Amino acid sequence: MHPRLRALDQKQGYFLTRDALAAGYTTSAFYRARRAGEIVAIRHGTYALSSTWKERSEVERHRARLRSALERANVGQVASHTSAVLLHTEGHWGLDLSTVHLTHPRRRSERRESGLAHHRADLPEEHVVDLGGVPAVVPARAAVELSTVADTERTLVVMDSLLREGRMTAAELDAMVAYARNWPGTLHTAIAASLASPLAGSVGESRLFYGLWRGGVPAPVRQHPVYDGNELVAVLDLWWPEHGVAGEFDGAVKYSRLLHPGETPSDAVVREKVREDRVRELLDCRFIRYVWHDLDDQDRLVARTRRALGVAKGAPKVSL
Repeated sequence: MHPRLRALDQKQGYFLTRDALAAGYTTSAFYRARRAGEIVAIRHGTYALSSTWKERSEVERHRARLRSALERANVGQVASHTSAVLLHTEGHWGLDLSTVHLTHPRRRSERRESGLAHHRADLPEEHVVDLGGVPAVVPARAAVELSTVADTERTLVVMDSLLREGRMTAAELDAMVAYARNWPGTLHTAIAASLASPLAGSVGESRLFYGLWRGGVPAPVRQHPVYDGNELVAVLDLWWPEHGVAGEFDGAVKYSRLLHPGETPSDAVVREKVREDRVRELLDCRFIRYVWHDLDDQDRLVARTRRALGVAKGAPKVSL
């Protein structure tokens, strides 16, 4: 493989037909490399080395297709919707990454082609930001646009992440929701925005919060600090003071984050158990631990939580 093509593949994740020809490939040699499986087409006229393409995540592949689409697009196109979300945050879940989204204010109409959606919409200057040479809509707009192509749960995960990471403020999100109130497909946008909070500590916590809200579980206090005198013992993900129940989401990365130098994962688990026992004693409470698998069955998740809270199945629903 020509060093120039390998360098382009490593730098931006793709190269174009013209790059191969400029590197000295003849048309026949280039297509022989494709037939041999050394090169893979990732979009029309856009290629990558098969060996490195296989190693890339779906997010990395989407970003490569996005950059290649922008390189070949008309001036004024910007990354939008899901594509912009992937540029602003790693905090997302279950998004459809098969389609690259671009928006242009002067398109005559919206159009879809294989793996690419062209949107037409007004783009005020303050709605666009440059991200290392890639033009994209600002985080608040990306989140609102996402709500037109994804459901409430997936939208909430992204909104929470952008708020938690300081990529946008609640005021910016509210202003963008108001700006987009007449956009098609935004019926549930305001719902997601009303639930969004920087207090969601992870993607899993966002999904947990949504599942409980959807099931009508009473509203918990989020990120509740627990002190023993002046010592901060814990910060609870969820706390229902009127029921005396604490809840925590244990994501796969949580224990790795908790590891102290020289500790093993089992050491962290033991230390967490000691911490949980102290919380029980200080608050005289019950403890619910949720794991990622619990999120796959939201009916069971809600029923389990209601049992812990002592809330009858037929009790009036209270939104979180």
